[in-house]
Amino acid sequence: KKSNVIQLSFKHENPQMAALVVNRLADTYLAHHVSVHKAPKSVKFFQDQSQLLMAKMERSEEALKALKKQYNVTSLEEERTLLLEQSSALRAELNTTLSEKVEAEKRIGQLRLQLASTPKTVSQGEVSDQNPYLLNTLEARLVELQLEEKKLLARYTDQSRPVTNVREEIHIVSQKLAEQEGKRYASKSTGLNLTYQNLQQTLLQNEAELNAIKAKAETQQVHLTVYQSQLDKLNQIEVELNQLQQQVDVNRENYRLYLTKFEESRIADAMDSEKITNVSI
Repeated sequence: KKSNVIQLSFKHENPQMAALVVNRLADTYLAHHVSVHKAPKSVKFFQDQSQLLMAKMERSEEALKALKKQYNVTSLEEERTLLLEQSSALRAELNTTLSEKVEAEKRIGQLRLQLASTPKTVSQGEVSDQNPYLLNTLEARLVELQLEEKKLLARYTDQSRPVTNVREEIHIVSQKLAEQEGKRYASKSTGLNLTYQNLQQTLLQNEAELNAIKAKAETQQVHLTVYQSQLDKLNQIEVELNQLQQQVDVNRENYRLYLTKFEESRIADAMDSEKITNVSI
């Protein structure tokens, strides 16, 4: 008692049988001791798991390789740096273009105000002249009356009523003719205002410039959107790559772990098979 010694004995009339029974009992005890202290089927389990994990690791590595080939990825960091530099430079150009647009709109507003307060035409002087039609009419009438006076004088005396009437009319026509000869009719001449023309031309040039600036800003905005889309896509690719890389790393680590366990269990099983225990006869 209170020791680590087990004593076996067996009595039999046949000495060979006695020895056979005791030796068989000792061997059975050793076999039972080994089976109790080793994990059942551990070698097979770790071997199977190692093979499964190796296949899983190889599939994840192939998936990672295929993803890199699909997106033609060489260096994500270099591509991101290049895109950020291009995007930053284009954004600075766009800000400059937008400032030019604001300045152009201000100039156009000022030009329109000036154009609204500037007359289209200006007076270029006055041209004065008599009324030729009225003068010709009066002169013709005067001639007619004088001829009629001569005819009447051939028939009537100076004091006769027809003669005095004609002479009175001749006097009236002569007075009107004298008045019209003394009058001059003035007409004003106008022309297109050169200042208005210059303002209008400048306005058209500025409007054309503004349209060009707007088109430039739209193009820059489109390119900036493309750069941002490429950056977003690059970030998404990086997420997918990181996820696959993490999966590969986990699979590799698990494979190494189970491979180590398999080797340990295989060695332990070999030792158990050789009955290397702490029990001796």
